Amino acid sequence: MGRYPYGLLLGLTCLVGCGDDGGGGTGGDGNSTTTATTAPTTASSTATGMTEDLSGLSDTFDGSALDSSWTIFNEAAVDASVGESALSLELTQAALWFQASQGVLVHKTVTGDFRVTANVRAHKTSMPAEPPTNNIHLGGLMARDP
Repeated sequence: MGRYPYGLLLGLTCLVGCGDDGGGGTGGDGNSTTTATTAPTTASSTATGMTEDLSGLSDTFDGSALDSSWTIFNEAAVDASVGESALSLELTQAALWFQASQGVLVHKTVTGDFRVTANVRAHKTSMPAEPPTNNIHLGGLMARDP
């Protein structure tokens, strides 16, 4: 946990080189999914002992759509959905952060002290119990100074 007076970019990312449809073939359809679930956050103690209300930063993904506080970068490459207290990102095409290529990032800017509690999982879209298997598949949570 740290203090970032100029803002911090908090995001969920997924990227893929070639999709895996579960049938053993490869293609550019990006059939892998990254899912994140979070725990609600209400308050945090600062180094000065003051308690801050963090409910404005919290997102339990309980609604039917992604909250407007989030922004999707490269939205054409991903189907983002909210349901069952989870955000799911399913790539609709190959998207990779490499050289001049751009991946997908779902992000929001936050300031001040914060805590993130999340479960993040990348898996085959066709077989959710299995991890992606072909080429490059990544998914994760990122906090960075813009």
